[in-house]
Amino acid sequence: MNRRNHHGFNKMSVRFFVVILTTIFVLFYLTQSNQAATKGYIVSSLEQQKKELLEKNESLQLEVSRLQSINQIKQKAASLNMVVVDEVNYLEEKGGLAKK
Repeated sequence: MNRRNHHGFNKMSVRFFVVILTTIFVLFYLTQSNQAATKGYIVSSLEQQKKELLEKNESLQLEVSRLQSINQIKQKAASLNMVVVDEVNYLEEKGGLAKK
């Protein structure tokens, strides 16, 4: 019963070849799927980092603008010979200055 066809392959060797070929294709598919999933995770992680860095950059730009504004106010006050006040004294109204 161990007949060979005219090419020299018996049924067992054809089945073995098909199993090996199928196994190779399955392993190749699993490898490709795993690589795609890994790359997808990396891309997602990098996009999240980009978003966080853009938000941080915007926050820092606002802080720079705020600090530059404060510096400009201080420089303008200094150029007008203004000084920092240590204590503020308020005047109290003791009579009606503008009453009719």
